[in-house]
Amino acid sequence: MAVGILAFGSLRIDAGAELQPLIVDRVRTATPFGVEFARLSRTRGNAPTLQPSDDGDPVDAEVLVLSDAVLADDARQMLWRRETNHVGTARRRPANSVVTFLEIHNCAGCALVLATDFKDPPLVAPDPSLLARCAIDSVARAETGRDGITYPRDVMAQGLVTRRTGAYRQAILAQTNTTSLDDALAVVRARHAR
Repeated sequence: MAVGILAFGSLRIDAGAELQPLIVDRVRTATPFGVEFARLSRTRGNAPTLQPSDDGDPVDAEVLVLSDAVLADDARQMLWRRETNHVGTARRRPANSVVTFLEIHNCAGCALVLATDFKDPPLVAPDPSLLARCAIDSVARAETGRDGITYPRDVMAQGLVTRRTGAYRQAILAQTNTTSLDDALAVVRARHAR
């Protein structure tokens, strides 16, 4: 039976160049665990990102069903490279990697479904204004499109909403004196262009 990847957040939007051509089906589901903006991601300029969290609720997701030819360890390595910006390299996940995997057995027609998790301690019930400040500050540090304003905008566009999403979005808008995340991103980019 196939291996699948549980996709919520940015993975659902962009599986990456290694995984994308191996996806043979997408099965709508919900995460079997709570998800929340509970981690600051170094690869996103310390922007808040979604992760499994006891502080969250299950959210809409998809199982990306991979070709039967993909072995579980190969799927783990490709998913690790995608999560750590090493796609297209031969790098393999080191034993001490901060990226870990939750394993769900017999789900969505797959023998094994992998979900990304992290060893970093999660943020526990962070204040939305703190999340917003981290998101705004990330625009100057992150690659274009990988910042903490683009990320929640994109996940909300796919209908993913957590307990904290509304307050987090409102805090970004309040701190940038704007009415949309697109406007907030433009204002913050303009500040940094000066």
